[in-house]
Amino acid sequence: MSSEFLIGAALSAVVFAIACGVLAHRKGRDPGMWAFGGSILGIFAFGYLLFVPRDEEELKRRQIAQGNARECPHCKDAIPRNATACRSCGRDVEPVRTAADY
Repeated sequence: MSSEFLIGAALSAVVFAIACGVLAHRKGRDPGMWAFGGSILGIFAFGYLLFVPRDEEELKRRQIAQGNARECPHCKDAIPRNATACRSCGRDVEPVRTAADY
């Protein structure tokens, strides 16, 4: 095999690994596993990942863990941290108070 072919194969593996990892993260999937799969399977893993549905529960857990959202006490959906009403169930919720509010 020529060195140009090996360099091209290695670069495409890196590109597909990064692309699959980023797309998997945005869909709430394991980016490490998908990056590995993308480096091995390339365009096939990326194409399959395009049709994999988003994991809404994982995305909700991430938002709450990062502090960007909180759980509605009524319907358990993720709502913005400073929301006064839930966009899913429409019920009023207590706003989150921070140290700056006191």
